[in-house]
Amino acid sequence: MRCQGRMCVGIVSPPLRSAFGAQYRDIDMFFGHVDTHHY
Repeated sequence: MRCQGRMCVGIVSPPLRSAFGAQYRDIDMFFGHVDTHHY
């Protein structure tokens, strides 16, 4: 689990992941990129 401010990435429920699909993966990669620079 990665937390960035008030947004936590990695604990999103499977139904929500399915609903967003590729968009969520782009967001996840974006936050992963941000986290690598903050940690």
